[in-house]
Formats: sequence, structure tokens, C-alpha cells
Amino acid sequence: MDTEEGTGGTECSKQEYDSKTLYRIVQDLSNTSNPNTVSIKDKNGKALTSEEDQNTRWMEHFKKVLNQPYPPSFTDFKGEEAMDTLEVNTSQIIEDEVVKAITGLKNGKAPGVDKAPGVDKISAELLKHGKKEITEKLTQLVNMIWEKEDIPEDWRKGLILSETP
Repeated sequence: MDTEEGTGGTECSKQEYDSKTLYRIVQDLSNTSNPNTVSIKDKNGKALTSEEDQNTRWMEHFKKVLNQPYPPSFTDFKGEEAMDTLEVNTSQIIEDEVVKAITGLKNGKAPGVDKAPGVDKISAELLKHGKKEITEKLTQLVNMIWEKEDIPEDWRKGLILSETP
């Protein structure tokens, strides 16, 4: 890769705030490598080398893990007395709790379609830079959901993608 092309790519990535592409370009320019050492194996323990075989194996794995049948019977606890009573705080969520949750989010995670984050397209960086305004609005939203005891359907969705270089 020549220097002009590498520099242009770096400038373009910085302008678009695309940190993953920027990181990849810097890695390429610095001639350092971080090889993917994780091997994916089939059900018999044989290493899978093709991307197609690996993706197929991941699909098999998640279908098995996530699609479990309902249990044949359920335990009825109506006639039983509780052994211990747990003290659970059911009061409103405060802004400090929301700030702590936002602060704990990892940057650059949950990439989604077209390099946008997750299903909701809201990145950790956006939440962190929103400061007081985001914290206030999120606190109001979460408390409203807490009081209604009704989680939005979109919050029940997950997105699992394989990252290809």
C-alpha cells in the first residue's frame, strides 16, 4: 500500500468518524498484525478453515442454544411458603444509575448494518457525549417503562453478526 493511498484513507476515516476502519488502516500502515487465533471447530472437533463452514457452524450453534423447547412441566409454587424475603428496591431509577450504566458501555461495540451500531443505531459514544440531556431523557424513558411494566418490542431484539475483515 503506498503512503498517499494510506494517508487518504486515514483522513477519510477520521472525517467519517469510522474508528474501526481507521484502526485497520493504521494497523496496515504500521505493518503490525493481529492474527485471528480463534479456531472454530465442527461438532467432531475438526478445525473449520473456510468462512462459509465457520458461518454455518455458528448458525448451528445459535439455533441449538437459542431455540430450546418449553419444559414439559412447570413447578407450582402457590402452596409453598417463601423461605426468605428479598428486599428489592422498586423505587424510581435515578439519574446517577443511568450515568453509571452509560459510563460502563464499551465504545465501538455492537456494530450493525452499514457500520451503524445495533438495531437501534445508537452508539455508546453518542450516549456518552449526550451528557445531561441524554441522561435526563433516558431516565424519564426508563422510569416510564418501569412503571408501565411493558418493555418495548424493539428492546427484545438482538443482532448477531460475524465480523469479516
